[in-house]
Amino acid sequence: CPDTIPVPDRGTLRCWQPAGGGEERCNVTCLSFPRNIKQNPDVPTSFVCNPEGTWEPPFEWGVVKTLACLTLEPPRNYRLIFNVEHPGTCVDDNYFKPFVVGELIKWLREAECPDTIPVPDRGTLRCWQPAGGGEERCNVTCLSFPRNIRQNPDVPTSFVCNPAGKWEPPFEWGVVKTLACLTLEPPRNYRLIFNVEHPGTCVDDNYFKPFVVGELIKWLREAGLCPEGDLIKLCQRSQVKVICRKEDRRRRDTHEGDLIVNLALNVTFSEKNSTDEYQNVLALAENVTNFIGSSQFRFEYGGRNYTFGNGSSGKEETTCGEGQMKVLDKYCVKCPPGTKYNSVLKTCYSCPANTYQERRGQSVCIKCKGDKTSPPGSFSPSDCEDTALSTIQPTVVTTARLDLIIGLSFAAVATVILVAILAFLACRRCRYSKKKKRRTLSPAPAVTDFLDYHNVAYDYAKAFSVSYERAGTNDGGMQNRGPRTEHTYTNASGSLRAYEGMVRDITEQQFSHYQNDVPYLRE
Repeated sequence: CPDTIPVPDRGTLRCWQPAGGGEERCNVTCLSFPRNIKQNPDVPTSFVCNPEGTWEPPFEWGVVKTLACLTLEPPRNYRLIFNVEHPGTCVDDNYFKPFVVGELIKWLREAECPDTIPVPDRGTLRCWQPAGGGEERCNVTCLSFPRNIRQNPDVPTSFVCNPAGKWEPPFEWGVVKTLACLTLEPPRNYRLIFNVEHPGTCVDDNYFKPFVVGELIKWLREAGLCPEGDLIKLCQRSQVKVICRKEDRRRRDTHEGDLIVNLALNVTFSEKNSTDEYQNVLALAENVTNFIGSSQFRFEYGGRNYTFGNGSSGKEETTCGEGQMKVLDKYCVKCPPGTKYNSVLKTCYSCPANTYQERRGQSVCIKCKGDKTSPPGSFSPSDCEDTALSTIQPTVVTTARLDLIIGLSFAAVATVILVAILAFLACRRCRYSKKKKRRTLSPAPAVTDFLDYHNVAYDYAKAFSVSYERAGTNDGGMQNRGPRTEHTYTNASGSLRAYEGMVRDITEQQFSHYQNDVPYLRE
């Protein structure tokens, strides 16, 4: 066929020809996501190229491309009208008709379930009513990702609103919200114990038992059941115990008695271990169970052959940690936010109304402050609402009002910035005026290191006596000056100024001269 089928918008095209030859065929398939994409029933989606070289059924290229798969939208208006009729008993007055309206509304309300099913944490809620009428139904579905999320078998997930206006089965709002879907975790400890037994041939000496332990580990290793790493303990001597159960304990050299070998698979998990690692442990435990149940343990000792019967299926022990409850027999769940842990019953309970809990694995729920209320299963203090405010309808903010709010906010910010700039410029101008005024004052006649700091609270005479030293010469011929002092002073404006080396090479005569010329130094 010379014409090609177009790939539709919001869809895919698949064309093929049978392996043994034959007519070429093409199928159009619409995308499954978003969920509102549906196939147009008025546009063909299956085509066959007949021997004449034309497609059947005929099609328009643009129609298939643009209209084969459609994105559905809700209508602008939806209206459904019902009529109920009662012959011959109408009362045409001002009271009868409003009464009938009220009774009809009351009748409809009684058929509805007043309580709503909560959307579960880590899950979704889907409610619907059959097209032909009937009872409303709701289903809870847990998320498929992450993979360790599972449905709690102890919490119902399918609900039906019966004609009496009640949900079946009954449920607790907080339990469905917090515990319907759980995040599985590995237990703190996992232990699996096997027993293999050989009757009547036990040798109770110091060599026989270590030999049996080594042979059992060798048997497991040859079967490829010894794991690598330190997480799983199975093929270590500490995991194997050999017991001689004698019938007559007085004859210690006898070969009569039961030989029992205990094998333990032990794993200790931390919070860093994932459920994937735990599933690997469970898979290994299943392989070991199948191997011991279907294979025979054999070895030779002292010229005697030992062949054991099939071992037991294994006894599992799963221990959850503090703040965890056991679910699905082998898994543990840390009590999620919105719940509290009961250490006696080893289970989680939803936080009651007017309380909340933000963290996992906690034993108490926190009460809302004051008179604030919260629904059961709350996990944040923001869920606590003021009783008075909870009944107030939220304010509807229109686009015009939103634009006004944004404009006023922008104007306020611009005003603050402008005021800050003007204040900064005024401050700089003030400082410049003060500096200019200081430069106009006459400096002291001979002292240049003490420029007009009249308000310095410091004893300069004492500073001179401390800082002044005669110059000396060190061993290398270098001249040493007196120590240079550094002081910090506060002037009248409150700013700090540091003067380093204010007192340098000054003789006593110069100091006396400065005291005579500068009045404040003399004081």
